[in-house]
Amino acid sequence: MPPRYKHSRPASSVAARKCPIARSSTAPARPSPPVSPCEFVSSEQQERYNKLSLRPLLPNRFMDENALAQVGHRDIVLEPLRRIGWGQFLEMKDLVCAPLTLEFLSSYSSFIRFLPTSPPSKIRFRLLSRDFELSVNEVSQIFGFPTENSQIQISSDFNARNTWREFTGEVNYNPRDSKASKLKKPSLRYIHKFLSNTIFGRSESDGVLSLNELYFLWAIENGVLLNVGYWLCQRWARVARADKGAIMMGCFMTRIAMFLRVWNPVRPLYDSVGGGRGTRLDLDVMIHMKLIKKVRDAYRVVGAREDDSDDEEAEAAGGADMEEDNPPPFTSSFGAGTSGAGPSFQATPTTGALMDFF
Repeated sequence: MPPRYKHSRPASSVAARKCPIARSSTAPARPSPPVSPCEFVSSEQQERYNKLSLRPLLPNRFMDENALAQVGHRDIVLEPLRRIGWGQFLEMKDLVCAPLTLEFLSSYSSFIRFLPTSPPSKIRFRLLSRDFELSVNEVSQIFGFPTENSQIQISSDFNARNTWREFTGEVNYNPRDSKASKLKKPSLRYIHKFLSNTIFGRSESDGVLSLNELYFLWAIENGVLLNVGYWLCQRWARVARADKGAIMMGCFMTRIAMFLRVWNPVRPLYDSVGGGRGTRLDLDVMIHMKLIKKVRDAYRVVGAREDDSDDEEAEAAGGADMEEDNPPPFTSSFGAGTSGAGPSFQATPTTGALMDFF
């Protein structure tokens, strides 16, 4: 019988067993923000850029005229918007470029007044490492919104409770939780979806009908002209200051960059967010909203929804956005510069100054 040999472990494994395993008590480092392609004018702008880059950046969603025509609602939806001068805006289908959006918001500041005797309202920002300044009227004109004989804030003729009763048949309106699904007209529900996914940039809580959105629907129904730039500029200030929530404003930054001729969409410097996909409020979106249902090979428009389960989920996901979209009382007014973002350009609170509705 052959002798048996005792197998010994390698010295390295024995030493490894005797030495305790060192465990790190520090948390893993957070991923660093992407390297910015722009030049920062201050450490404050760079800090704001880094914070903004950690938030989700989503493409805006626009009307799908072919889908509307397929369900027989193209003219019903589009004609009221064209009557108030939104024809050019309806044609806008700009993609979102993350570096442009983040640079704009990180450097954004605004000075907005409502009194006729006040200095012109204006905004300042940076794009592709260059400083720019635009008046609020110029902002409206870039997107084709009217500026002459148009409202720059909520009109005194508007009554939220009466409008809510007219549009839904219900009495009580609460801008924090009243659902757009209660709107009786399918065309108004679709228009609201469009507003919340473009001008108001509220992707996560777009099932709730904010006061400004209700006012816009009232203006559209009654043919009231709106200087939309005043709402846009205030909304951008709110988004730039926030520390959380998705950013759904990039299409406007792209159009501004094209207007200023610092961006060529034919030869873009950056890729677009989402590759341009999923940017239309198409038939699938309308089915999900329960605006329409498919019957064999055709689509049929349905009335107001009774089941708000999807809206409740959206409300839970987008609570921060909903709170931001509720305005203070009309007597409240203050400046709306973006703190620590680019050049200092914030107004001292005075009567008739900016009312931060967003």
